[in-house]
Amino acid sequence: MKTFVMFMIFTFLGFMIPDASVHAAENELKAIKVDKGLVIDGKPDKAWNKVRPIKMKLTEGKDGFNVTASAKALYTDTDLYLLIRWKDATESTNRVYEFDGSQWVKRKGNEDRLGILWDINGNIKEFKAKGCAILCHEEGKYMKTNAPEERGDVWHWKAQRSNPVGYADDQLLTDIKKTKGNEETGRVSDKKTGGSYSKNWDKEAKLPKFSFKDNTKSGPILIKAETATFPKDATFSKGTILPREVLAKPVGSRGDIEAKGIWKKGTWTLEMKRALNTGHDDDVRFDLSKAYYFGMSIFDNGDGKEHAIAKETAYKLIFN
Repeated sequence: MKTFVMFMIFTFLGFMIPDASVHAAENELKAIKVDKGLVIDGKPDKAWNKVRPIKMKLTEGKDGFNVTASAKALYTDTDLYLLIRWKDATESTNRVYEFDGSQWVKRKGNEDRLGILWDINGNIKEFKAKGCAILCHEEGKYMKTNAPEERGDVWHWKAQRSNPVGYADDQLLTDIKKTKGNEETGRVSDKKTGGSYSKNWDKEAKLPKFSFKDNTKSGPILIKAETATFPKDATFSKGTILPREVLAKPVGSRGDIEAKGIWKKGTWTLEMKRALNTGHDDDVRFDLSKAYYFGMSIFDNGDGKEHAIAKETAYKLIFN
């Protein structure tokens, strides 16, 4: 009888104690191989149906923003593909100047964004266990690593500044401090030979630098090929908006990541593509025989630290 009771107790405890292997499996993003590459347009095709998603619970965003994102991965002989979905009540593209009837003013607000941080060489201390949280610095809103050998590859998708021209900003996180405003950051953009977004403001004139070719047009997205020099003598209606940045796709390492997101009925659907090996030393190089750890963050109309993250959790990409 005593043996039976002890058996029942251990059996009960077995149900009560979480299995670490189960938790680990929940955080494993398994990439499945496909023969052909995918079109990156934010409209998932049938190839994605063969992949089971993982769920990522992200918390502590701006104004209590918490979200559960789903992620899938596919790959070919040359490229990695990601599909990420998350709920967001509004599509935020609020980085604009607005004409108030007498002058142009910077409107409050930002944009929706998503960030992925990869441990490039597996050298970021405790990253496998705690993910991005190990690099958070409470004294400032920007991040950096803690040693020269610690380097992170940042994939930074921006709904207003990068999405309209089909890419995610490819960036690098190091321990080298760079001043940004009144803060120090270790995050810098990868090298480029041209393109990327640029500021749309003339400090001396206190006016935007560029408008749409049709200067009666108003909107938050302005692509470089569609610009005209701002007509200083033109008349604008009150409430006219122009974006704070003019857009162009980067040429070079900064433009390595093809990406397109579509917001529809309260959900973002984002597709991303990047070469397994870009040939650039500021990028993670994927070896199909190895696992790669990453962290995830999502911004809801936020800036700096105003993002939801997985607290002390890293996710692992493996190639099947």
